[in-house]
Amino acid sequence: MLSEEIQAILDQYQEDLKVFTNIRHEIHRDYILNTIFEKYRDTLGFSTQKIKSHAALVNRPSENTEERQVFSLGQLVDMHNNIPQWLVPNLIGAGGGLYLCSAKAKTGKTLVFGYQLAYAIAISGEFLGLPCSKGKVLFFETEEPLPTIVKRLRTKGFNPRVSGVNQAIRENRLVVERDFKIDSDLSYLRDRVREIQPSLVIYDSLRKITAHLGVSENEAGFASHLYTLQAVHNLLGVPGLVIHHNNKTGEGLNGVSGSGGIPGATDGVILLKPNTEYSGHAIDLETVPREGFAVNYTLQRKKDHLGFWSYQTVSVQGVNPEVLKWERKLIRALVMRPTQRLTRKELETLLDCQYSHPLDAALERLSDSYQIAEDFNENGIPVYWMPGNSPWVLSGIENTSLGFEIESAQKLIACTTSAEVMSLSEEWNVRDPSHKQKVWDLLTEDEKLQVRKLLNPPTFEIGEWVRVIASGQPEKISKLTWDKDDFWQYHVEGSSTLYKERDIEMHPDYHYTSEEINF
Repeated sequence: MLSEEIQAILDQYQEDLKVFTNIRHEIHRDYILNTIFEKYRDTLGFSTQKIKSHAALVNRPSENTEERQVFSLGQLVDMHNNIPQWLVPNLIGAGGGLYLCSAKAKTGKTLVFGYQLAYAIAISGEFLGLPCSKGKVLFFETEEPLPTIVKRLRTKGFNPRVSGVNQAIRENRLVVERDFKIDSDLSYLRDRVREIQPSLVIYDSLRKITAHLGVSENEAGFASHLYTLQAVHNLLGVPGLVIHHNNKTGEGLNGVSGSGGIPGATDGVILLKPNTEYSGHAIDLETVPREGFAVNYTLQRKKDHLGFWSYQTVSVQGVNPEVLKWERKLIRALVMRPTQRLTRKELETLLDCQYSHPLDAALERLSDSYQIAEDFNENGIPVYWMPGNSPWVLSGIENTSLGFEIESAQKLIACTTSAEVMSLSEEWNVRDPSHKQKVWDLLTEDEKLQVRKLLNPPTFEIGEWVRVIASGQPEKISKLTWDKDDFWQYHVEGSSTLYKERDIEMHPDYHYTSEEINF
């Protein structure tokens, strides 16, 4: 047991540490640190480095009951379909956690996961083609000088002439601060998060916010600061993203600069590296997640429809392209029916799809990433729907590129003349030549036939009677399909034979108002 004298010294030492942790000015901090060192050198004998580590412990999240979070089983079960799971699907979770984005210098990590991500959350609701929950961002930009910050914000779309920016200014959706210290500013962080209520906190960079510690990032104990920061974000229920540098030689997680404990102190790591196969500036993105599944994207720097440079996903590795197509079809189907819970069989019927592996894989990927919800109906059959906590709902899907494609698809199937279809096509070509194909891929086979009938009307319609030229046999048209060589194929009742237009002719004794053939 400690003597009363030593206990009194330790109590006073702890109070002095609290004073030290609340000082933000660097010179003042160094002065107080030296004062504490001199004051306790003869009684406690701690080095300045040990004093700094003690200060970090003092500033850890409080263990008092006010800070503790306790949930019953019923509360946790009810949360499943009511609490957002992802801020950006499979990249950054919602509700807390700490994430790390790491890359070599000049790769574009701050441009993408600093400024572009901040724009997506504050303004657009879309990041790299993925939906993200819109809200506020607290950005500790400690790397760049102020003129560079202003320029980068402008070039990323924070421009008053852009739709949504003036509203974001009024609501103060982006707050940029120039200083943060990982050990002494945790109380300040809690106060700012509770005041601003951001959806995400970004730190650029790990080296800058830990530079004052006097501890090498290669030391095993360095990661303890990240564990503490992670705990704060979990208690606050707001995710944090730390931007970090890679070393010069390693690949994957081995490329993350510093101690191997740094990635382990996070809820997911996002790795970026240059891609030389694409023209212009391109980046490969790879994730090492704790939750969800890993994703691999190739990003390319392009101008968006507003004329601003941004990185866009041009390739998804490791996923069958057919699965990606079915994902988009499913999202469209469920967004158009927000309250309906559909079984897989009902989705098959809705999407003109027979049992297929790509549809199953798409359903699994979307439900695993909480973009759609999955549950069981009263008969124990899985059902799927678009929940209110889906990133597509929280982002405002109408503002995303997929939302625009869905809107375009609805306009296309509403056309009644070929002139209307051609007008839409010309409008889309001006915006983005690839947009037309993306819209076409969203349509069901019946919808595609509907559009093709406007552009290239078939000679014969379903229900009409025709005569096979070679045999003279009368047949009734039961189905139309479009051949890959761009011509109509005619199916007839009771036969598997497919006829082309040159094979059949209108029956001369056909009565247009009759369902039966009359001679």
